[in-house]
Amino acid sequence: MQDFQRTREQMLGLMMKPALRFCLKHAMSFHKLMEMAKQALVELTIVELEASGSKVNVSRVSAATGLNRRDVARILRQEDRLEDLPHLASRVTNRWENDPDFTTKNGKPRVLSYRGKNSEFHQLVAKVSKDLHAGTMLKELERRGAVERLPSGLKLESGTNFHTSAPNKGLELLAQDTSSLIDAVEENLFTEQATRNLHIRTDYDNILLSRLPEVRAWLLEHGRNYHREVRAYLSQFDKDVSPNTGPDEPGGGKVVVTAFSTTQPGDSEAIKIAEEIKRSQQLEKQSGGKA
Repeated sequence: MQDFQRTREQMLGLMMKPALRFCLKHAMSFHKLMEMAKQALVELTIVELEASGSKVNVSRVSAATGLNRRDVARILRQEDRLEDLPHLASRVTNRWENDPDFTTKNGKPRVLSYRGKNSEFHQLVAKVSKDLHAGTMLKELERRGAVERLPSGLKLESGTNFHTSAPNKGLELLAQDTSSLIDAVEENLFTEQATRNLHIRTDYDNILLSRLPEVRAWLLEHGRNYHREVRAYLSQFDKDVSPNTGPDEPGGGKVVVTAFSTTQPGDSEAIKIAEEIKRSQQLEKQSGGKA
């Protein structure tokens, strides 16, 4: 038991280092970091208390977190709280890509009507959540650059969604990925399972700088294709999507597959560095020849 506890503490210390490196990079003070840690701890405790049916109050949160009552009360009064938002937009686009009601015979997402309560887009959103307003979801998808309004209807844009226009969405995805990765590694380390969680890393550190843009494009394209295959496979067993799942078959199982790649330096910087190195080498050859 002590060995497991020590391993968990080591795991936590290693996980903290990337976050602390981010804080140092962006000149975030220790005071600010501690305040955000308190805020997150209080919010997570509230979620746990609500999930267990317990009453949420200052005393219970203080006892569970070890924070003093004054800090807990102050955090609970704050309006700008960290939010664990449901990622319904991803569920809508996923259903659009895989539900036969919204795809062509070739399995491609159809252009959907979107005007009026009886439109196909309204039906799509209603299949994901009865409480979600279709107009709100349309604005969210447009903000993400995920859809385009055409004269014939609403088109789902293909390709990977980047978050430059809505950075909060990228940060939400980062938080989700981090949480899922921790769960996967913790289960692999501390529990016995017939099949382990997938956890694979590929790392090369001497790639030609001139080839990095090509490598990034290759990884991006293959990553897209891989996730299309994953979504098509998993949708066969999802009770919300597949009409072939038996009505008496219990559902509720959750599967998370995430992927990312990074190159250092970035592609534009890599090309610049490679060109500078080549120019330097040419100058050295020229000066050597003159000597």
